[in-house]
Amino acid sequence: MTANKAIMDLLASVRKADGGIAMSVNEFKEAQYGIPLKHYCLQYLFGSTGLRYGGFYMLGGKPKSCKSPFAFFLAHLCCENDGISYLYELEGKASPTLIYSLFSDHEEWLDGSGPFQILTGLTLDKAEQHLSKVVLKNFKKAEAYGTPLLID
Repeated sequence: MTANKAIMDLLASVRKADGGIAMSVNEFKEAQYGIPLKHYCLQYLFGSTGLRYGGFYMLGGKPKSCKSPFAFFLAHLCCENDGISYLYELEGKASPTLIYSLFSDHEEWLDGSGPFQILTGLTLDKAEQHLSKVVLKNFKKAEAYGTPLLID
């Protein structure tokens, strides 16, 4: 067996080890694990062609800078990519008309049985407890790591 053949056999066995995925640099460059961002302005904003699964993204900005509508858009994008989106309505400012207009293209999402949920009537502390003790705990229990989860 030549040295080159031995190295190639070793690489082939590593590519299949433990159910993981070994990739070349070019394959890794082209691989997209997450929510694809189709618009160049979003790719520029996030510095990536997609939002990675398991990534933590936080929106911040000045008051009245349209953070919530942008979060609703990201929630819709997450749901379109077989994800789950939770909106904790803590400020009493969410516009039902705006949310309806963003999600009305998927009527099955509007009745509460779909991937988008709005949780109201919680304080910030209760929302944090709900997130950590219910949502993330069940997400981990279900081992749904390949499922996008967006929380606002």
